[in-house]
Amino acid sequence: MANGSDEVLNNLIRAFAGEGEEIAYIHPSYSYYATLAEIQGARVRTFGLTPDFRIDGLPERYGGKLLFLTTPNAPLGFTFPIPYIAELAERCDGMLVVDEAYADFAEGNAIDLARTHDNVVVTRTFSKSYSLAGMRLGLAIARPEVIDALDKIRDHYNLDRLAQVAAVAALHDQVYFRECVHKIRETREWFSAALRGIGYQVIPSEANFVFASPPDRNGARIYEALFSRKILVRHFTDPLLSHGLRISIGTCEEMETTFAALREIG
Repeated sequence: MANGSDEVLNNLIRAFAGEGEEIAYIHPSYSYYATLAEIQGARVRTFGLTPDFRIDGLPERYGGKLLFLTTPNAPLGFTFPIPYIAELAERCDGMLVVDEAYADFAEGNAIDLARTHDNVVVTRTFSKSYSLAGMRLGLAIARPEVIDALDKIRDHYNLDRLAQVAAVAALHDQVYFRECVHKIRETREWFSAALRGIGYQVIPSEANFVFASPPDRNGARIYEALFSRKILVRHFTDPLLSHGLRISIGTCEEMETTFAALREIG
């Protein structure tokens, strides 16, 4: 357990990548990997995505110290199939870190791979599906020897008592947790279908958001029009992403309001 999954990610770099050694991640995905690597003095390598959402350009054997794989991907929302993740683990000389911040909204997860592969670490957070972002709770699931390595470098008092109590209570209340996740999945599917009905391209999502592109592929235009209506979504200036928007899934009423605004904007 750690002070948010960001501390887990930071400690993984500290434990496995020395100064000047290489870590890699997929672009687009979580941009904070690069910042954490820079803090530790590690070199960064990025890989792109193929049209069918596989890693573009990954060597048959990847020799870097860590490869970060965000699945479901943020900001696009798709997941990498479990057999493909297992194949990647076999191709990595170093650690494969499967960042599953949004996995509770997906159909499957990679936790079993941490049991069968010495070099797989699955990271999770309570910030998304458990709605405990302010509590700062993250965790790593891996082989005992990997957890021992992370324990050696973590701060002695990295989790406060209130956060630990909140985590235990959240884990015990699985009925409420499942209800919330079910509502978000249901609303996500309705909202995705509604967007496609007005000409948007929507990447099939297994997260609590969708990445959608308007017919004219002008994400900035839609962002500004929504902002003027006090509806906040995420627009990226990155050329790979600027054509679309990342839209978080809220309540049914919020998504109906958002959809009505998008239909009106045109």
